[in-house]
Parts: sequence; C-alpha cells; structure tokens
Amino acid sequence: MKLAIWFDIDCPNCFLAIKQFYRLYHYMGYRLEEDEITFYPIRLNPTLKTNTEKTYLEAFRSHSYLKRRKQEKAIKNFIILGQDEGINFNFEKLFPLNTTKALQLIHYTQKYEKDKLEAVILKLFENYFLHFKNLDDDAFLIKFAQKFKLNTDKVKEMYKQGTFIQTLENDAKRANRLGVASVPLFIFNEDRALLGYYGDEKVKEMIVDAHLASKL
Repeated sequence: MKLAIWFDIDCPNCFLAIKQFYRLYHYMGYRLEEDEITFYPIRLNPTLKTNTEKTYLEAFRSHSYLKRRKQEKAIKNFIILGQDEGINFNFEKLFPLNTTKALQLIHYTQKYEKDKLEAVILKLFENYFLHFKNLDDDAFLIKFAQKFKLNTDKVKEMYKQGTFIQTLENDAKRANRLGVASVPLFIFNEDRALLGYYGDEKVKEMIVDAHLASKL
C-alpha cells in the first residue's frame, strides 16, 4: 500500500485522524516496513506567531472562515470526538503555535530515522494538545529529540541551517497544485482520498481496499 498523509501539527482533526489510523493499522496486523507511508507536513498558518499569552480559541476565531456559531460547534465536536480516541482536548489552555520547527523535526525523522516516525509524530501532538508544550522552542525540541534518541547533533545543525524550510515551502506549492485545501488528507495509492476524521469502519475499509488494490 502506498499512502500519503497531509497534515499540520496544530490541527486537532489531524491528531484525531492520525492517532486513529495508527491504532487501526496495527490492530489489523499490517506492518509499516511493508507499506510506503509518507507524511507531508503543511503549515496551515505559516505566518502565525507563537504566543503563549494568547489562547488557541482566539487564534482559531481570527483565522477560521467559519462564522462564530459554527466555530463553537466545531470546537465542541473536537472535544466529543477526542473522547473516542482518548484525547482530552482543552482549548482554553492551548495557545497559537507556529508549527515550522515541529514540522522540520518530522521531516528530519522521516528522512533519517524513519523507524521512530510514528512515535515522534504522536508524541509531538500529545505534547502540544495534552501537555501544552511550546513546539516552537528550540530547547524543548532538542530535549524531545534526546528523549527519542534522535541524533541531536544533526537536529541542532538542521535548525541552525534551516534545512527543511525549503521542503515545507515546496510542499505548500505542491499542495496548491494538487488542490489540497484542508487537512488531514489521506491519499491511498494515489487514487482514493479520505479527508477529515471518520468512523473506524470507514477507515478500516479504506486501508483494506488499498492493500487489496496494491496486490492486483
């Protein structure tokens, strides 16, 4: 199976969908080394400045195209859906986050230490959404890299050189060409797509069908 996953790290729907995907994928007995799963980090708000004194809700309301009533409904839905995945969202404690540095770390891990990619992505989500950590802080991210036994010298050099900034910009252009306007987006075998967070049965169906199609 070939799978492309477009996402951003401050996207609650992405946290829900990616955690669900891995849960179902492993439960169904599939193996990561037998499939080609590629993550495409995309910054939904590349110019957004991290501000730990401001709430996530304030930033969401200022950047979202939804009207106020629909915004409030969306937030409530995230909280309800999060319970199904064991995620206790608390948007009052969250703050607006520029995700550039976190996404650079994901790019680094995917390229050089891919066996740790699943754990790194899920833990970054958890640190932001559940523990309210600043993923735009170099010192925190270096400690994070050390915890996962990533090559911290290479990680430090990556941040110093801005190694994957151009990659993020290229991915944004590619997303524009492909018409990727919303995330999370799962594209199976460059053929079928799943946009957003769905029930388990739908996701399992997509995973099974993609594996069957890849064997034809």
